[in-house]
Amino acid sequence: ESFSPPQLSVLNATNDQQQTVQIFLQKQQRSIGVPVGQSILMALENEGIAHPSGCRMGLCNTCACGKISGTTQHLISGDQQHDADSALRVCVSTAQNDLILDI
Repeated sequence: ESFSPPQLSVLNATNDQQQTVQIFLQKQQRSIGVPVGQSILMALENEGIAHPSGCRMGLCNTCACGKISGTTQHLISGDQQHDADSALRVCVSTAQNDLILDI
């Protein structure tokens, strides 16, 4: 058993990591640039934004926030999520295109 989070920034490493998308944080009225393939939580922290988190493995839902629009990919399973108005675990999700989050 492993009790430490996987190295998410290395998962799904492709040329897409050179690409940057914009994440608009609706409550903060702020936009940040995020490399495709980087966890959204890591991107928030890199910008100095303190966002609640716990396990960093997508299990505890402490980091979950509302996704208003955009496509994300789960960094562990590779599943893409296109649904708007859904809960998003930012510790294990990366933006595939521009997003609007309820943060």
